[in-house]
Amino acid sequence: MRRELIEAAKDYRYLLDRGYPHKLALNTVSTRYLLSKRERLLLYRCVHSSSYVRSIMSKTLVPPENVEVVIDGYNLFSTIFSVISGEELYLCDDGFIRDLLGLHTRVALAVNKDTINKIISLIKWFIDKYRVYIILDANVSHSGELASRLRDLLPNADIIVARKADVKVLELSIGRWTITSDAVVLERAYKVYDLAGYIARKYCPERIIVLPLHPP
Repeated sequence: MRRELIEAAKDYRYLLDRGYPHKLALNTVSTRYLLSKRERLLLYRCVHSSSYVRSIMSKTLVPPENVEVVIDGYNLFSTIFSVISGEELYLCDDGFIRDLLGLHTRVALAVNKDTINKIISLIKWFIDKYRVYIILDANVSHSGELASRLRDLLPNADIIVARKADVKVLELSIGRWTITSDAVVLERAYKVYDLAGYIARKYCPERIIVLPLHPP
């Protein structure tokens, strides 16, 4: 990891702590340090303000028994896809592990039966322990097909296809645990847990990249 990226991450957090909007702060450090598109995305997903980090860490807990859990479907699946496909993973400063994959991967997940079977095999033990709601984004192609497949694989889970998936996740998150790495959802959720991070630490800890930053 090049030194300029580390310095950019430090400056980016400093600007966020000073109240700068995310876009302005990111544009500023990207221009100064000549960041690539991937490096820019890495900062956006993995570096946050100190107050945000403290808030997320204070409510990140393993769900106890007899609670209900809401899963941001494509968000979770895409990170676990990174686990099984050898992609790079990053330990972000809020303690969550994230990938840098985009929408094309989510579409691929929806239409690839073998990939979904592998993903479900890694998380079924968790889903079977709780009353689970899995939310899929209706705007992603083939989400209806994926929902049908998940209902077959996970008969005890409620599979919901929503036109505004993030809104539905937040609506259901009231009083429930939420599984996602979406920063906006994490900030507003009641309690959160990084299931994808647990899977990554168990199966490929050697591929988790840690940004060498002091914690906020």
